[in-house]
Amino acid sequence: MYSNLRLTLLFATFSLLIIACRNEPETTGPALQNEVKVRLSSEPENLNFLLTAHASATEIFKLLSMPLASFDPGTYELAPTLIRQMPLIAEVTEGDYKGTVSYDFEILEEAKWDNGSPILAEDFLFTLKAVFNPNYSSPHRSLTSFIKDVQIDPENPKKFRVYGAKYIIAAPVVSNFELMPRYVYDPEDIMANYTLNELKDPANKEQLENDEQLKAFAEQFSSPLHLSDPQGISYAGPYRLERWITGQEIVLVKKDNWWGDQLAASNNLLSAHPQKITFKFIPDINAAVSLAKNGEIDVMGRIEWAKFMELKEDKIITEQYNLHVPEKIAYRFIILNNANPKFEDKKVRQAMDHLFDRKEIGETVYYGFSKPTIGPVHPSKSYYNKNLSVRSLDIEKAKSLLDEAGWKDTNGNGIVDKKINGQQVEMDVELLYLNGFRDYSSMGIIFADAAKKAGVNIIPTSMETKAIFTQLRSKEFDAAFWGEDWYPLHKDLASRYHTRGSQNFGSFSNAESDDLIQKLRRIVDDSQLPPYYMRVQEILHEESPNIFINTGEDRLMVHKKFGDVRVTAVKPHYYLNEFTINQPVPVKTSNN
Repeated sequence: MYSNLRLTLLFATFSLLIIACRNEPETTGPALQNEVKVRLSSEPENLNFLLTAHASATEIFKLLSMPLASFDPGTYELAPTLIRQMPLIAEVTEGDYKGTVSYDFEILEEAKWDNGSPILAEDFLFTLKAVFNPNYSSPHRSLTSFIKDVQIDPENPKKFRVYGAKYIIAAPVVSNFELMPRYVYDPEDIMANYTLNELKDPANKEQLENDEQLKAFAEQFSSPLHLSDPQGISYAGPYRLERWITGQEIVLVKKDNWWGDQLAASNNLLSAHPQKITFKFIPDINAAVSLAKNGEIDVMGRIEWAKFMELKEDKIITEQYNLHVPEKIAYRFIILNNANPKFEDKKVRQAMDHLFDRKEIGETVYYGFSKPTIGPVHPSKSYYNKNLSVRSLDIEKAKSLLDEAGWKDTNGNGIVDKKINGQQVEMDVELLYLNGFRDYSSMGIIFADAAKKAGVNIIPTSMETKAIFTQLRSKEFDAAFWGEDWYPLHKDLASRYHTRGSQNFGSFSNAESDDLIQKLRRIVDDSQLPPYYMRVQEILHEESPNIFINTGEDRLMVHKKFGDVRVTAVKPHYYLNEFTINQPVPVKTSNN
């Protein structure tokens, strides 16, 4: 009886404790949420590495995938991540590939796919073959077209040699290449039936486009399963896609027992601290800031300048966030249509350069953060031509140059004019810029005010991206604001500054620079680069095919709970894998 009474009392006491716990209010505790929430201004097209070059997708790939080598955020140099060491590079002097360059790689023994199988050289070869399947378009095709062949070591399936034509950025392109698991993306091993040379040979194009096996591969490879479905998205990196809610967010979670964890202590590029990373799609900056103030966003980049300066004065923001302005490997410029009769004469182009007030623009549009530049070579490079100076605002010099080129105000309306093909043409210049880019809009106003004093009528015109591309490709435009940013590689100038360059929208043509650019593209010894780059910059400065404005920079805000994170010139300018919460973050918890 006594025993039964004691049990009854214990049960009653236990019941009261449960009731008390249920009624006890939630309290604030010091629990740490090892999660990073990132704002993206736009949603990726897809998460198939070979089928997109979208900026948002590229940022997410840094966590999902793992290239052979990655850019170190401190040194800006490539360092091994999926390989034992950087490739051994040699010029081939004999055999079938005489005159090419070879790159020898060995994949880490520890590197494994999500199913536990080893990452092999065959996965590299498969991925490269998939680039050249003609039944879809891959943005990586032109960049990897210099590769001639891949040979796998018959005694070690993790060793392989890549043969490629001499190309200035060949080593980083091959080394920074991502791998995709064959067992996920080609379960029937279709691509094994074709050689790389067969797929690349233009003579086979029509036959391959009608090949039923290649068409079947292309259909499944570009299906929703391998574009956005967590079941069909798989790479070698530390995170996996948990969910993608269209229009809202992408959520990544840390893989269990990821192979890189055992090596992270000796290679920081393999570190992966957050357990969860959420990318929220928020186009409107004001909505993003409101969420940040409520603690729903930890990281924001690409903040428009005026808004960024406003945030620097916002006490709620500055109490919670560190604001950064990391330099980008980038430059802004105005494309002048050299094929347009208005800009055929380099004196006119030089005059336009003298009407661009970089000093005022640097102070008022970029708040003193931008660096003027004389051309497309970044000032951080040793071969940036410091002997050249940017042209300063000089209205009288601009007037003189226009006069020498035959542009005079013959009708007294304040705008210079000239007879071209029998018709009197006024110097009206439509200056295109991307809709929503306030810095371009502000620069256009400043440019127009100065140009008017020299008799040039600048007409800033906002357009959507697709419309501007149409104008540029058709070469039916006067001038356009543009920007370019890239990884810390040597700059291949051919695309934009060679006569036959695919992005030479301004139709610039110069025989000497064409020759120098072609020679530059074939140099693999860095010590030989400076004289070529220096001379090309001299030619571009003299010919003024574009108005070169300044280098680029990003505007970031990162929650202080992550401490002093590293910011870098390497896109996206922060390394989320390194983020670690080092301050207690108040969250609602229960004491039970």
